[in-house]
Amino acid sequence: MTRTKTAAPEQGKQAQKTAPGAIRLRPDERERLILEEATKLFAEHGFEASTPELASRLGVTQPLLYRYFHTKDELIRRVYEHVFPVDKLLVEWKSMLDDRTRDPRERLVTFYTQWATGSWVDIFLRLVMWARLTRPELIQPYAAATDTRLIPLVQKALYEASGLDGTYGGLKDTHEVARAFHALMVDVRLSMIDADYTVERVQTVIRFRLELFIEGLAQRTQRPARREKRK
Repeated sequence: MTRTKTAAPEQGKQAQKTAPGAIRLRPDERERLILEEATKLFAEHGFEASTPELASRLGVTQPLLYRYFHTKDELIRRVYEHVFPVDKLLVEWKSMLDDRTRDPRERLVTFYTQWATGSWVDIFLRLVMWARLTRPELIQPYAAATDTRLIPLVQKALYEASGLDGTYGGLKDTHEVARAFHALMVDVRLSMIDADYTVERVQTVIRFRLELFIEGLAQRTQRPARREKRK
């Protein structure tokens, strides 16, 4: 009896020590944890998700959240900056798509395979959906960077991969050609969102779509496309 009575308080103390909100963290670590959990919450439930729910998930008080993010709107904006880090992405896009030491087809296949198989893509797609429904300004910087910086890199790599001239044999809007290709590649992930997939399968589908697209350009321009070198 005596041992049972003394064990319960000890267990309670231990639970308090190990609860997420009870752990002492540096301010930057606490902010990172809040941001990561908020990202998951808003991706799952959209902007209707509440800060009390977030506090409950984290095991902290709501006032603690507001010490790091003064308003819910500020927190939402930080989530989108966290998931869509435009400056960082610009560097990554250029390093992957403008690497002249690699075959242009391999550049495109590698780039879109990594995008489609990234562990963060589901959250990315959900946040895009919620923003487009009610707050498009949240993804405007990313959308603008995609159109003005990413698409030209894709256009250039696609031109090199196809072996056609810079206007794709007379097509008027070459930027739109690259946008159409980008949409075709992004759709690979969307089409597999509820299916089991492997990196190898995704890569195969992307390579197949790339070859079909290049062949289509060749037929449109009535010129033979450059064939992929067989290894």
